Amino acid sequence: MSREGRKLLSAEEQKEMDKLYAEALQGLPPQEREAFVSVSQKGATASARELSESTELIQKALQSLSHEKQTHLFGLIEKAVRLQYEKEQSGKQ
Repeated sequence: MSREGRKLLSAEEQKEMDKLYAEALQGLPPQEREAFVSVSQKGATASARELSESTELIQKALQSLSHEKQTHLFGLIEKAVRLQYEKEQSGKQ
């Protein structure tokens, strides 16, 4: 939902989200960063195991961000999910 909702954020918010994710990923060792990127590129064809490992890597990466940046990123994610949810709900009416 957050991936689709991201498209509903302003261009500035999308750039900020991308910047925060990129900064977080820089906190991973190169091998882990490459593994994450590889799974991301597979998208829907990634296995359940790969998705699980990818989730662990992004959680590890996010821990490298300051508390303030984590809070800001989670706020953007929450907004993206809310916007997507509202869009889906309005489409059902």
